[in-house]
Order: sequence, then C-alpha cells, then structure tokens
Amino acid sequence: MRPMNSRTDGTTREPTASTVQRILTWYAAAARDLPWRRPDASVWGILVSEVMLQQTPVTRVLPAWEAWLTRWPTPADLASDPPAEAVRAWGRLGYPRRALRLHAAAVAMVERHDGQVPSSLSELISTTGVPKYNALGLRTRFIGGSWISSSLPSPRQRTSGRGCELGPM
Repeated sequence: MRPMNSRTDGTTREPTASTVQRILTWYAAAARDLPWRRPDASVWGILVSEVMLQQTPVTRVLPAWEAWLTRWPTPADLASDPPAEAVRAWGRLGYPRRALRLHAAAVAMVERHDGQVPSSLSELISTTGVPKYNALGLRTRFIGGSWISSSLPSPRQRTSGRGCELGPM
C-alpha cells in the first residue's frame, strides 16, 4: 500500500496550506497530553515511545515508558545494562524483540554517536536497532508549541472525512 500523498509514478505531492491548517486545528482539539509530545521530551524518550507504541495501546505504554525512562533516561544508561534487563523491564508490552532492538540501538548510539540519538535522518536509519519506520516516526517538527509527527496520513485521513472518524490522536 502506497502512502496517501504518493502518486503512482513515485512522486509525492505536498499538502496544501488548507490541509495543513485543518490538521493543526484538528490536532489542537483532539491531541491527548502525552509525555513524549511535550516540548521538554527528549529525542530518546520520543524514540522509546515510537517503539513501545507499535501494536500496544497507549494506556499500557504510559506506565512502562515512565518506568523505562526513569531507569534509562539516556541511550548510554540502557547500553550499560545487559540486554536481558531491557527484556525484563519490557514486561507485558509484548513483542520483546522491540526491547532488544532498543538495547542494540542504545549500544550503537554509544559507540558511534557519543551516546546521543543521531540528529540526521540518514544516520538514524542506519543505526542498528532503529527500523526505518521508527526513524521516520521520530522525525518531528515543533509546531505551535506541540510536537507532532511529520508523517501525516492518519491526521489527513481523520480531517478529510474519509475512512475514519475525527477522534483523539
């Protein structure tokens, strides 16, 4: 399935100003207050949330995310523990390989990026343990005081009236 903004010839079209405004209006009204969306959220915390939220409801992710970042607030903190500790802390989130991927990513960030999440998309995608999907999800912009994903198919779908009801994001 191709992204909503791609054409059959492989080119993409930019959203119109009115589409962007409708998305921002919808987001302002419907966005939940989640810690990884706050301006003070670390890039590491946002990456952890992206991985945890794969096929896992927000209500289960919130306490796990908070515990995870209390224990491992930086990639270097996670990398200093054995992978088994990451799996153990992953608990009931399911798909424990995600914990192993985060651990591998943390180790790679320590080894190649001074313990920081890479700032360029190409470096992030090439980081062991960071799937392209998560790297693209992490690519965010600070707009109007809120962090929102620059990946727009879901909000666009919600504001177009096609395929889903307007509801909380």
